[in-house]
Amino acid sequence: MGDRSVKKRLALSELEELAAYLEKKVGLVYTTEKRRELEIKLAELPDLKDKSPRRFLMDLRRSPEALQDLINRVTIGESYFFRNRPHFEALREKILPDLIEHTKRKGGLKVWCAGCATGEEPYSLAILLEEHFPELSKWSVSITATDINTDFLDRARDGVFTRWSFRGVSTELIDKYFTQEAENRFRLDRRIAQRVRFKWLNLAHLPLEGEMFAEPFDLVFCRNVLIYFTYPMANRVVEEIGDVLAPGGYLLVGHSESFPALGDLETTYSHATYYYRKRSGETIVPSSGRQTRLTLPGIGVDTIIPMSPGRSETAELHRTPGGGLEPKHQTTVDNQAGGSGTRRFIRPRGLVAQRDWVTKEVDKGLKSARDIADRGKIHEALKELEELAAGKGKLDYRVHFLQAILEDQAGKSSEAIRSLRQAIFLNKKFVIGHFYLGVIHERAGDNRSAEKYFRNVRNLLESLPLEHPLEEAEGLTVGRLLEIVETRSQEVQR
Repeated sequence: MGDRSVKKRLALSELEELAAYLEKKVGLVYTTEKRRELEIKLAELPDLKDKSPRRFLMDLRRSPEALQDLINRVTIGESYFFRNRPHFEALREKILPDLIEHTKRKGGLKVWCAGCATGEEPYSLAILLEEHFPELSKWSVSITATDINTDFLDRARDGVFTRWSFRGVSTELIDKYFTQEAENRFRLDRRIAQRVRFKWLNLAHLPLEGEMFAEPFDLVFCRNVLIYFTYPMANRVVEEIGDVLAPGGYLLVGHSESFPALGDLETTYSHATYYYRKRSGETIVPSSGRQTRLTLPGIGVDTIIPMSPGRSETAELHRTPGGGLEPKHQTTVDNQAGGSGTRRFIRPRGLVAQRDWVTKEVDKGLKSARDIADRGKIHEALKELEELAAGKGKLDYRVHFLQAILEDQAGKSSEAIRSLRQAIFLNKKFVIGHFYLGVIHERAGDNRSAEKYFRNVRNLLESLPLEHPLEEAEGLTVGRLLEIVETRSQEVQR
């Protein structure tokens, strides 16, 4: 009986029940396309091999130990030292100097690393402070790192790492802060290890309350954690983090993460990365209390994804059904009156008028879908877009692009990729479409595909002026996106 596969042991209804329970208890979401991933992770779970599926599910509800064992099996702990180097460069040159100046009166810094996995992130910060901010040795510096996986926390406290955790880290830094105990076993310097306190925390238990949150944090890391939550749940967590962030404090999220609640904070850009700061002396208006807006991962929440204008008002161009601009359709005839073979142009008014009418209808449909999405009704907006994509908007790349954003937010990554590819098929020079595909593939760990799309972006941008604004990303220029893409390419190649 114990040799039977999970696929045979778990009926679809039972798998759906388990996925719903995990989402409710710990925020983890397993969409339909991720169910196979859940089955694979369950394959080696002893409890499932020894019990009937019904008994297994009942025990999860009754036993915290059984639930914790399952959590330890299904959560992901991918991490390495100084992951996403632009963040650490921004910390060293911008964020920490600003925080030190801002908090010097109290002589202390309070830091929280949420979803710390096996500890590489908080230990990287501790090393950074040791290397570049010796003046903080006299300060009260608190680094609290939390995770829901108790196995990860045990490994983090142990402070022993393999070479895999050091990809991209210099030998000099490894030799300075680690002692090699075996061929592939490196122990962190005890002085650094003692600077981090590890605690168990379930981010899905909201609001964030308890002794840990009695005083606000000056710096919060919540990177590459919320991608495993539903979009609404992740946005709620960001709202809660904003509440426990001190005025003037900073929040860092993953490069591929972007949520409307981040709009409550001040968006800052440097070192080819975005991060967020709570404005001093201002009261946050919760995102749930105002109309939100769509956000695109990788380019910051105050870089909006606007509705493209309708047809061009210039004399020489008009908008095509695909949403782009092209010279007005013209035909030529001999100018007989001129007698010299000169040519004059005649515009076929019926064709242009028809195209303009279609574009106006598509613009109207896009605005309606966006308004619905901005009220948080993602699935309703998607339904409207699907109808638009099957009709008048079939050949408009903007329709498929907006569809991809909403599908991504709904946890439908495969559908989002298909929609983006369709947008690029209709507009091969659609830079933001290529960039978004790179971001999605990077988030999924498919670095080879991510690099391919980032390379496409570089090739498309190289002939454009650096100050040139990009389509469907008002506020984002060629120069800034080039800087971001170069950095992302370096990251995925590590």
